[in-house]
Amino acid sequence: MTEMFQIAIPGRDDSMLFSMPVEGLSRWVQAGGLFAIMVALIWAVQRLYRLERSYVQRHWAIALLACRMLVVLVVFGVATLQPQVRHVSRETIPSHVLIAIDRSTSMGIADPQRDPTEKIEAAITLHLADDLASSATLERWLLQLEQLDVPIDPAYRKVIDRIDAMSRRQLAGKVIDPAGMKLLETLGERHRLELVGFDQKLTPLPLSAESILAVLSDDAKRKTVYETDLTLPLKQAIERREALKEGLVGVVILSDGQHNRGGPIGETARKLAAGESTVPVHTVVCGAKVAPSDLSIVSLKASPSIVFKHGTTGIEVRLQANNMPAGRFRVTLKYPETDDPAQREPIVEFIDYDGRTPPSPRTIPQAQTSAPTKAATPPAAVAAPVGFNREMKADVCSTAPRSEWLPEDEMKLLVQ
Repeated sequence: MTEMFQIAIPGRDDSMLFSMPVEGLSRWVQAGGLFAIMVALIWAVQRLYRLERSYVQRHWAIALLACRMLVVLVVFGVATLQPQVRHVSRETIPSHVLIAIDRSTSMGIADPQRDPTEKIEAAITLHLADDLASSATLERWLLQLEQLDVPIDPAYRKVIDRIDAMSRRQLAGKVIDPAGMKLLETLGERHRLELVGFDQKLTPLPLSAESILAVLSDDAKRKTVYETDLTLPLKQAIERREALKEGLVGVVILSDGQHNRGGPIGETARKLAAGESTVPVHTVVCGAKVAPSDLSIVSLKASPSIVFKHGTTGIEVRLQANNMPAGRFRVTLKYPETDDPAQREPIVEFIDYDGRTPPSPRTIPQAQTSAPTKAATPPAAVAAPVGFNREMKADVCSTAPRSEWLPEDEMKLLVQ
């Protein structure tokens, strides 16, 4: 391998590189050989100068000597040392971070069912109660709760009530707020930020924390229900990665994780994880670990589904309860309103729920498709009675998430 050495150019980051002409010999041996050759060339040029003095004037002879010396040294240096100029160029590629904020309707839900420990941790991290209790007091309460000792301080109740009343959207705002977690201020010191909001569509957001808080405040006044498509920020991250090459260093998603619009996010997340540059996705979950109390009708069907006038049919209703306390549920089946004075009363079914296990099914009266009249005789009832079936599940979202919540395997894929 050819041995090289460099000489720095003063005042610049550039330098001159020289390579020795012969491989295998030490630098000093080669330097001695080159010096001997150079001395011989200078001696030859000097001899030529002495011969020229008898033919030309002295000043012309000196000029010819200087020109010959310069040519000999340049040709000798280029031929033997092969000089090169190394130019150092520095270019700073700014790093970009994409921040996506969930603006869907579900972000307006409060989560009073949070564990008290989780509430105090949020108060400490997001500075939610600095005017009610000091940091030391909050830390003391957290230690008490971890030891299953509920604080009796009146300020503790005020802090809990404040957090219970805060929506997920307000918690996301505290992550952005300079008086809270200072996310924009912290990331903005080292990266260029790009902010977007998403629900059923993706919209750009201003970079000012005050402007973002104003947008989130306006979202709370919207009457239209907006669903959540978590694939939108991931698709935006893929587009920005292609545009910025290695400039996109991360994605931060603030959401409650309720993906209820669009296809599964697993395929989009795999596309983001594929390629030469992998972009990490960091999720800031604004919801609670325990799902809110919810009672919903998950199924309603008639059997048979098509009947004649004055006929009867079976109505099957399936309910789903999430984190509901023990009590009695009232389910009412109303007939369509008509001008007929013989309008019948609604069918009412009461269900006793112990908060843990579903009650056994019961039979309720059969439902007729139309109110009978004096001239009409109702036909015989169908053989099958009206069944009232129920599905009661407690703690659904922590053990077996519902379909509208982000599946556990897809959340793990996002973390990876």
